[in-house]
Amino acid sequence: MSERFDVLFEGMPEEKALMYLRADPEKLDNPVDKYMAATKLAACHSERSLDGLIEAVGLNPENLINRITRRKALEALGRRKDKKSLPHLFNALCFDDEPSVINAIDSIAQIGEPLTDEQCNQLVGRILQRSGIDNNINQEWNGL
Repeated sequence: MSERFDVLFEGMPEEKALMYLRADPEKLDNPVDKYMAATKLAACHSERSLDGLIEAVGLNPENLINRITRRKALEALGRRKDKKSLPHLFNALCFDDEPSVINAIDSIAQIGEPLTDEQCNQLVGRILQRSGIDNNINQEWNGL
């Protein structure tokens, strides 16, 4: 679905996108360039752009631009379909930012790699936790 926007960012060179992605949004003339850089890197194929997106998963979410850029980077990693990003996507399952968690889960599914038992348990546990089902199960189990 996001591929339809790739043409909008064809004019942004990969090197410039990496520069924006790593920049402090408060020092950019147009802070939204940081978000657009993550969008651009989703359509790139180099190892450097993949590493930049992985690095963006660690952006400080206290800044709104960083937070939405991190969400876009998580989404972009799914589009890249590189199993190298899986550990970072699984780390994102612990984020307090629900849209980031949803993007991480979606990207894990898009990558489509077989998961270990530990990864499956982590994924299912997070989904149950977010849905509130795990609290109900724990309460019922403790009542037995």
